[in-house]
Amino acid sequence: MEIRVENDLVEFVGYLSEKTSAEDIQTGLQKALQASHSGVVRIDFSKVERANSVGILKYLKVFESLHIKAVYERAPIWLVEQFNVIQEFLHGDVTVASLYARFFSLTTNKHVTQLLHVGKDVPLLSNYKDFEIELKDESGQMLEPDFDPQLYFSFLTTQDDQQ
Repeated sequence: MEIRVENDLVEFVGYLSEKTSAEDIQTGLQKALQASHSGVVRIDFSKVERANSVGILKYLKVFESLHIKAVYERAPIWLVEQFNVIQEFLHGDVTVASLYARFFSLTTNKHVTQLLHVGKDVPLLSNYKDFEIELKDESGQMLEPDFDPQLYFSFLTTQDDQQ
């Protein structure tokens, strides 16, 4: 696992596992916090292809011990699934700015992964039961969500309650 820090951004690259160093996670988060003018650390896991439960718990333990304000950017699908299962990921000082979701293109008959911005592509709602996301591909053709918005975006209802 490589941990890159650029100003207030921490970018994780590789595989989050039991081999990931807790010290490296802590150092990366602390460096970004020191560089942040707003006191908020931006966290990007989009280049983490896989994560196992031990790596996720190791990250969470370090993250929670630092009590920092953070914004997740470009959250990959595996991380969104974790947001929905482990409530400790998101609390009053932690939000999600953008996330990836899988769609199906009727034009190409293939799955595509798209970046969605919270507040723009996905509004903050009290629930997503009747929410229909409308997204088009580069050719202007509609993309169909390959997920249930009520389940996939459920963590955002918690985020909305905190703001």
